[in-house]
Amino acid sequence: MDRKSRPWVRHILTPPLMVAAAVLVLFEEMAWDTLRRAAGWLARRPPLCWVDPWIAGLGPWGTLALFLIPMAGLVPVKLAAVWLMGSGHPLAGLGVLVAAKVTGTATAAHLYAIGQDKLLTIRWFAWTHGKALALHTLVHDWLNRRPAWVWAVGTVRRVMQRIRTLRGGWLSRRWRAARRSVR
Repeated sequence: MDRKSRPWVRHILTPPLMVAAAVLVLFEEMAWDTLRRAAGWLARRPPLCWVDPWIAGLGPWGTLALFLIPMAGLVPVKLAAVWLMGSGHPLAGLGVLVAAKVTGTATAAHLYAIGQDKLLTIRWFAWTHGKALALHTLVHDWLNRRPAWVWAVGTVRRVMQRIRTLRGGWLSRRWRAARRSVR
């Protein structure tokens, strides 16, 4: 069967895949800085504190290789997530997929923050980076003209603000007190 004999498949699958892609873009857009800071905090802890200075000592091509390793390393994890979903464990597969996405985004954001200057000395990387930023701007300009996008971003920001205000509340005080009593 060729593609023309099954147009209904494309008609049925395209909307949910587009929504999934939009959710992933929204996640990366909203979480990039937070995950970069979290990965930076983790990298400053004793077992990993040697990593940042080591990365800073690498040349541009070593930094590029290191930047690509997390992406390649997470492929088997994502395949395992798909296998879990296909073998009747959709929630476990989704959990593994989300954990891989968060880990990969945090690692890439941190490595990019450390090595951006070196990466931009590679001509083709700098050219691609410029084109990606131009595409990013174009897509955001288009999205910002869409009421659904403006509503979604506003809703996420309101929810995040509400969560931030709850941090200073009763639950947060109880959590800090419990942590102090354990020390």
